[in-house]
Amino acid sequence: MTAELFRRHPRVLQYYQQKWTYILVDEYQDTNGVQYGIVSQLAAAHRNLCVVGDPDQSIYAWRGADIRNILDFENDYADTRVIKLEQNYRSTQPILAAASAVIANNRDRKDKRLFTDREGGTPIRFFEAEDDREEAQFVVRNMLTANRQNHIPYGHQAILYRTNAQSRGFEEELMKYDIPYTIVGGQRFYDRAEIKDVMAYLRLLVNPKDDAALRRIVNKPTRGIGKTSFDKVEDLAAREGISLLEAMKMACGLQLVGRSTAKLADFVALHASLVHLREGHALEDLIAEVLAKTGYLRALEQEDTPESEARLDNLRELLSSARDFHSANEDELEGEERTELELYLDQVALISDLDGYEDRADRVSLMTVHSAKGLEFPIVFLVGMEERIFPHASSSRDEGGLEEERRLCYVAMTRAMEHLFLSCASQRMQWGERSYQSPSRFLQEIPDEWIQTLGSAARGPRTRTGSPRSGSQFDYSYAQDVPADDSPGEGGVAVGTLVRHPIFGRGQVLAVIGTDLNQKLRIKFERAGVKTVMVRFANLGARLARSSGRRGTAR
Repeated sequence: MTAELFRRHPRVLQYYQQKWTYILVDEYQDTNGVQYGIVSQLAAAHRNLCVVGDPDQSIYAWRGADIRNILDFENDYADTRVIKLEQNYRSTQPILAAASAVIANNRDRKDKRLFTDREGGTPIRFFEAEDDREEAQFVVRNMLTANRQNHIPYGHQAILYRTNAQSRGFEEELMKYDIPYTIVGGQRFYDRAEIKDVMAYLRLLVNPKDDAALRRIVNKPTRGIGKTSFDKVEDLAAREGISLLEAMKMACGLQLVGRSTAKLADFVALHASLVHLREGHALEDLIAEVLAKTGYLRALEQEDTPESEARLDNLRELLSSARDFHSANEDELEGEERTELELYLDQVALISDLDGYEDRADRVSLMTVHSAKGLEFPIVFLVGMEERIFPHASSSRDEGGLEEERRLCYVAMTRAMEHLFLSCASQRMQWGERSYQSPSRFLQEIPDEWIQTLGSAARGPRTRTGSPRSGSQFDYSYAQDVPADDSPGEGGVAVGTLVRHPIFGRGQVLAVIGTDLNQKLRIKFERAGVKTVMVRFANLGARLARSSGRRGTAR
C-alpha cells in the first residue's frame, strides 16, 4: 500500500523524498519486489542510495526475496560505485576456500575473492555414516571429546541441518549423554504441534479416559464438531462423572447435540477402529494407520504449503523414531507386561519432560541453516549432506532452486569459525522405511586439499566419492567411544544395585556384562522398562552405590 500511495500521489512521494535524502539498505539481497519499488521511488529524486548485501547469501526466495534486485543494481543505477568487502574476520582459510569453491558453481552471482589474515586452520572433516543413528552418535561423541578433553564449551558448538525434522535423532543422542541443548528458531521435536497431536491419538488408545488427549484431537483435523456441541458433551461428562469419550457415546444415544450427533458418532467409531488395529500391529504400522485413518495426513497434503510440508517431514521422522524404538528394545519386549505402545509413550514422555536444559546457559545449539544466518560458532557440524535432503528435493527441480540450495550450503559452511564437520548417512529412516542415500553434490564441489575424510575405528577411513582419500583423526582425537568423567572403578557394579539415569530415572541392575570401560548393564527402570546401557556413557558412575555383593542406593 505504501508503494501504491507513492504511485498515486506524487506530492506524498515528494514529501518523503525531501525528508530522507540519504538511504541505506542492509541485507539488500533479501529484498522483495515491493521493497525494491519503494527504495527506487524514494531514491529517484536525489540518487543518494547505498545498499549492502551479498548475492551468495540470498536464501529467502521462498518468502519473496528476489536476488535480481542486487545482481541488477549496477544496471538500474549506471553511476554506481562498487566496493567489495572481501576480507573475512570469522573463518579460517580452509573453511573460506571450501565454501568459495562450492558457491563458485553458481551462475547468478558476483565474483569475489574472500581472504583472511588468520593463519593456519585445520581442514574440513567429512564423515559418511552407515545410517542416521551412527551419524548422530558421531556428532555427539565428538562434542563430548571437544568439551571434556579440549575444554570447549557446549555453547561454542552447533548442529546445522536443512529441515527441522532432522533434529530428532540428534536430540535423543544428546539427551542420552546428558548434554544440554537448545533448538534455535524452533521447537524440540516432541514439542511440535503435529507430533503432540499424534501422541494424543496414541494416548487415547492406551487410556480411553485421557480427557486431555481427547480435547486436543477431537477436531484435528477439522471434523465439524463445534464448540457448542462439545461444551454439551463436557457438561454431560461432569454431571455423570464419566470420561469425555463415554459422554460422547451417551450424547449420541440421547441425540443431545442435534445435527452434530453423526459427527460425534464418527469420532467414536474412528476411535474404536483404531483400538481394534492396535492389536496385532507393529508400533510404526499403528502410527501409520493413525495418520491415514484420522485424515491427518491427507489434510496436510491438501494444504500444500511450505509449513505443511515441514509438518509432513516431522511425521515421517516420527515413523522413523518408532522403528528405532522397536530395534533398540526388541529383546526387552519379550516377557514385558506392558505393550510396545505403552513403553514408547513412556519414553516420549520422559524425553518431553526434560526441560531443565533450558535453565542452563552452556548449551549446544541445534537449528536449520536458515535460522543460522548471521550467527557463528567455533565448531559447526553440518549434517544430512545427501541428495534430496541438502539440496532439498523440492528445491532441486530447476536451476534457480538448486542455486539457492547452494547459497544455503555456502551460508552454512561459513558459520564455522575454527572447525567444520560435514556428515551424511548411507541409509536413512524415512516414513518408517530404510532408504539408501547418495552423498550431496555439494561435497563433490569441495577441492581435495581442503577436506579430510574421517573413518570409524571399526571400519577405517571412508570416502566421499569412492576415491581412496582419507586422513588421520584430527587434533581433538575424535574417537568413536568417549569415556565419561565418572566411569566406574575396578570393582565394577553388582547385580541388584539401584541406579538413577538422567533420562530413564530410577532402576535396578539385572545383569552386568563385561568389565572396566566396556562394561554394560541391563537395568530394569521403573518407568522405561529394561534397557541395556554402557556404564561409561550413561552418566551413572557418580550415582552408583558399589559394594562387594550388597545392594546399594544410588543418588
